[in-house]
Amino acid sequence: MQQMHETNFPISQKTQGFLPVTFLLLLLAPLHTQASGSVEFYGDVAPLLANRADLRQALESVDFRFEGSATRISHRMSPGLAGRRVGPYVFRAIERKSGGELEVRFASYVRFLDAQGKVIAELLGGEWKGDDALERATSLEEEIVAVSITPI
Repeated sequence: MQQMHETNFPISQKTQGFLPVTFLLLLLAPLHTQASGSVEFYGDVAPLLANRADLRQALESVDFRFEGSATRISHRMSPGLAGRRVGPYVFRAIERKSGGELEVRFASYVRFLDAQGKVIAELLGGEWKGDDALERATSLEEEIVAVSITPI
């Protein structure tokens, strides 16, 4: 019969790198596990481009005929913002001259605000910064920071 060798480590040593990653995944899971919310370019995203003439110019040859998708904020993550959509926004579109299909992605910078208007968290390109208590968020500010256009 083989003798088993068991080494007992304090829990903090076993999980030193694992716990922060697990905590982060659990924190972000409500945002990313929700079904994507549907969005319309002209009603939902175009207003976010109002101050970005450079990005609007890049989109002049693109026709947005289809609904797009975005990340939907869950009630569990933030009751005050439940159902809101935030970037990244992804659309199928048509290039006007060639008629070719495109995928258009909009990256956004989101600031989550509490009832006093204080920024409690920020989201840029999937990277979180700030307070992890998003249940206190009552509003958000969002701006489009980049657009990528890829032929399908």
